[in-house]
Amino acid sequence: MFWEIIILLLIFFIYFHVYMMFKINKNNEIYEFENILSKQNITNEIAYKYPFYFNIEHIIQNNSNGKIMENNKNYNVYKQQYDNINILEPFVKFYDNNNKIVFKKKNKYLPLTYNLHYRNFYMVHEGKIKVTLIHPKYKDNFIKNHKIITNKENIKFIKNNNQFKHVILEKNQCIFIPNYWIILVENMDVPKTTIELLQYKSILNEICFIKEKYLSYI
Repeated sequence: MFWEIIILLLIFFIYFHVYMMFKINKNNEIYEFENILSKQNITNEIAYKYPFYFNIEHIIQNNSNGKIMENNKNYNVYKQQYDNINILEPFVKFYDNNNKIVFKKKNKYLPLTYNLHYRNFYMVHEGKIKVTLIHPKYKDNFIKNHKIITNKENIKFIKNNNQFKHVILEKNQCIFIPNYWIILVENMDVPKTTIELLQYKSILNEICFIKEKYLSYI
């Protein structure tokens, strides 16, 4: 009887976490989260699968530039060595991805991004950015053959559509983006605006990547 209970609990645990990997909140909302007291508080908010933004003055940040990955005329992308930020980390074993982006020009934007990581944090170190969030229910407008399309037509459509949520983030602010949401990041300040993309995925989150890779062959 004891082992049967253990097996049932294990099955439930796996089912719940797989469900959370693919869960999409139907509400097209974004909000400011002010009650950040602990790692558990952040984890609870993430479970709702809403985008939310918050202050990160109390979080120790990695301000060094790592190995350059992309030298674009509008921005540079640096691969950074991850420094533990316990309050943002999942309770389970995870793999991290940590990039720093430094803009070179004002009013320039990053390519549209379709994140598969379960936890995606965009942190502003310097300057000011405008973040536009596109709910997954609108993704077919921007994804063709499982590839996201960034062009002037799509950018204009995004900027002029009130169905997409916008928020201005300044230094020491951070936004959480659930997986499957599309994000547009635009530099609203002078050159050298600096942001950091910190992502976490668990072992079960790998299912999202496997599914996406499989669909790309269809």
